[in-house]
Amino acid sequence: MDKKGIIQEHSKIKLELYRLYLELYLTVLLNSGRFSEVFVHDIFAGSGKSANDEKGSSLLAAVEIQKIRGKFPNIPVTLRLNEKCQEKFTRLKDLLTPFAFATSFNLDANDYIQQWNMPAGSHNLFFIDPHGYTQVSIDNLKSLFSMERCDFLIFVPIYHIYRFLRKEEDAEQLKPIANFLHDLSIGEADAIKANSVEEFTELVMDALQHISGTEWIYKEMIENRTHNSKYCLIYITRNILGAEKFLEAQYQLKEKLKANEAQAEFDFVEDLEKRSILDFIERERLYDNVNLYKIGIQVGLLPKQLNNELKSLENNAMVAITPYKDKERKKKGFYINYKNYKAQDSIVSIMFKRG
Repeated sequence: MDKKGIIQEHSKIKLELYRLYLELYLTVLLNSGRFSEVFVHDIFAGSGKSANDEKGSSLLAAVEIQKIRGKFPNIPVTLRLNEKCQEKFTRLKDLLTPFAFATSFNLDANDYIQQWNMPAGSHNLFFIDPHGYTQVSIDNLKSLFSMERCDFLIFVPIYHIYRFLRKEEDAEQLKPIANFLHDLSIGEADAIKANSVEEFTELVMDALQHISGTEWIYKEMIENRTHNSKYCLIYITRNILGAEKFLEAQYQLKEKLKANEAQAEFDFVEDLEKRSILDFIERERLYDNVNLYKIGIQVGLLPKQLNNELKSLENNAMVAITPYKDKERKKKGFYINYKNYKAQDSIVSIMFKRG
């Protein structure tokens, strides 16, 4: 919402994407059965509704989590919403009354981060909308991003911010997001040097990867249907299985939108179905199922996709699959999965031929 409490175009797209991801991500996460409880945090929650009575991110999250809790009654999902502004907090608290699993806090974001004690066996998803960004200290950002068993979704209207920092656009509502990037050491000079919004996005990704200290960071670039604005949803996790679960939700989202394309307000910039492992490996170098699983997740390829591509490559004699000594390859399997990765169980060697 802007200062007048109206939801702008980029916020509408953000809300649609956030709602869809929350539904699919939580479904995938809860199906895994790896956690005793899940917390969803929004530390810049706002008032819950816009001045023209449209649902904000906090109320949308409450509605989606209510549906999810009905499907997975044995794993509690708790929504924690923080809003520093007293007036917005009061409105938010009133709207949350029907949702017993939602808790609201009237804290400075720094205090919220410092006071959060993560229960053992829990998993946490932080939704960060820098549009509501207040001056969280860089130390607290680092502390937040370094927490174990936490994933992060960050939404940036990247095209508008790129133009804003280059002085090509002037909108008051973009200043908090610009401040957020400034605290990541990205500012006007970086925007001016970047030759395109895509190049600028990579600077943002590099900065977030540096501050979070994790190799598992992904982006989803989307554009509105008029193709004149681009937006970026960034996902950060600290473990490879969390990365796989996000990718699974990402592909499910694209399939869902493809089936009901007319209702979406945006298009995806990249077609993930066209991504190939051949773009990320060296020919005639020896890999195995363990390190190829990791490479696949790093570049955004799910094991199912990678296995399908390897099957096609093997059928066309473009890859050599050889069982290791004392190992048996059953049913022409590739053994690219988290279970084998976790156990560091190398079953087959994999070499891509020159062609």
